[in-house]
Amino acid sequence: MFASTELDLSNADLSGMAVLNISQLFGEITLIVPSDWHVETDISQLFATIDDYRENKYNIRNSDKVLAIKGTSVFANIEIHNNI
Repeated sequence: MFASTELDLSNADLSGMAVLNISQLFGEITLIVPSDWHVETDISQLFATIDDYRENKYNIRNSDKVLAIKGTSVFANIEIHNNI
């Protein structure tokens, strides 16, 4: 609540699907993910945004590396990047 978080997963590797559960209120989360990951979002939002700034995000649909973001975002923002 009323906080900012940067989560850098750029050096991480996964096989299959990983789930990131988020609950935020009046905050901002910046996620940095590897360029070969597919990111799916299933967030309940109230006055919140999810901005995906990744390059080539439409070319990785066949990736077996999937990060599923789930949870709740209220008066908050989530940004997804490939690099800082």
